[in-house]
Amino acid sequence: MLRGFVVATRFLTRIPMPGRDVEVHELAPSVAWFPLVGALAGGVVAGVIIYTKPFLGDAAIVLGLIVATLLTGAFHEDALADTCDGLGGGFTRERALEIMRDSRIGSYGAAALVLLYLARFTLLARFGRELFFVLPAAFALGRATSIVLMAWLPNARAESVADNTARGLRPLTVILGLVMTIALTALLPVKIAISMIVAAGLLTMLFGLYLQRRLGGITGDTLGALNVITEVATLAMAQVMGQT
Repeated sequence: MLRGFVVATRFLTRIPMPGRDVEVHELAPSVAWFPLVGALAGGVVAGVIIYTKPFLGDAAIVLGLIVATLLTGAFHEDALADTCDGLGGGFTRERALEIMRDSRIGSYGAAALVLLYLARFTLLARFGRELFFVLPAAFALGRATSIVLMAWLPNARAESVADNTARGLRPLTVILGLVMTIALTALLPVKIAISMIVAAGLLTMLFGLYLQRRLGGITGDTLGALNVITEVATLAMAQVMGQT
């Protein structure tokens, strides 16, 4: 179990962890830990924002976003840019997948990143100390979407990291990951927790159906893209429900 946490942390963040290098076959069992690793990263970012805001004002949010980017190595942001470039610029399945492999960023990807950070800044500015519970939940739900999509859909590319991981995924791993996600939202008020879970579930279903029709399945980039889209959407839902 500890090895799974180490593997998930190494895969999703830039935090140095002890032990041997990660092998491809170890990724599948580590998927259950994705939500917890996401929640811990969200907790760090929330802490930075909350405890520096009295001194920095809104600049604390910028600092928090910088910390988040350094903490994850912009792993999911890169996936979002590649996904938007591929789906926006590729009119066929083959062309879309080809564009996603290109390391260069295009206009769709650049626009997506700008909008992502604008949305994050705007939403994070609306929370007070409750951010310490909301942001970890949003990060956990974002990472949980990868578990669902890998268990549900085939891979659009054979012999990719996402394909190898999905092939090794076991039902117990999926269940543990989802149970852990629900547990991580339990610290929130019930109506906020339920609304965030529902929003994440609907996004996963709709995006999954779209990918099935558009690409015939998932890729690692599309998984990462949904992670950050869900993060923003669940933060927005928490904000709305917190005002009602």
